[in-house]
Amino acid sequence: MPRPPRIDFENAFHHVMNRGAARQPIFFQDQDRTLFLDCLAQACATTQIDILSYCLMDNHFHLLVRSRNANLSTFLKQLSGRYTRVINDRIGRDGPLFRGRATSILIKDDAQLLQTMRYIHINPVAAGLCQSPECWCWSSARCYAGQVAASPWLDVKLIQDMFAGTAPGGDYQAFLLEGVDLETKKLYGQLNLDDRA
Repeated sequence: MPRPPRIDFENAFHHVMNRGAARQPIFFQDQDRTLFLDCLAQACATTQIDILSYCLMDNHFHLLVRSRNANLSTFLKQLSGRYTRVINDRIGRDGPLFRGRATSILIKDDAQLLQTMRYIHINPVAAGLCQSPECWCWSSARCYAGQVAASPWLDVKLIQDMFAGTAPGGDYQAFLLEGVDLETKKLYGQLNLDDRA
């Protein structure tokens, strides 16, 4: 049965996620996460995809993206293909690293955009890996908290503008502490995508 095509259009926002095949790790050491971010930067540059947030766990990743030219599929093929090739070469394996095609959820409005951003950033806290989102160094939460400068490929302006007029990261950090709202929990529960563990 053929897969349904992705819903994508110019300037569409998506929550993108994928996990390792059979829930196995996709990151084996910190240098793999660095490599993934390098692959992410390259794929963004060639496809004109904007990254608004990210979180890299052990066996999955989350991205919040804007597809400026309706080319999300091309971006994801480049990202996963390049990363898989390098990892397979390094650890001497072959075959797919990811469980299949990445899942993408179309973001419909600003409220969902903010809820998704929060869901992504509190992922490591919910998994018991850290006490607060900005403590997880493999996430964009530290950039929004004003602790580190954003990479050139990370577009923080849109979300920061939504919290304009406050101290850097102030209201956003308070927003994170509120936790995932019921509607978002329900969405990920229905889609069986609550993949924090």
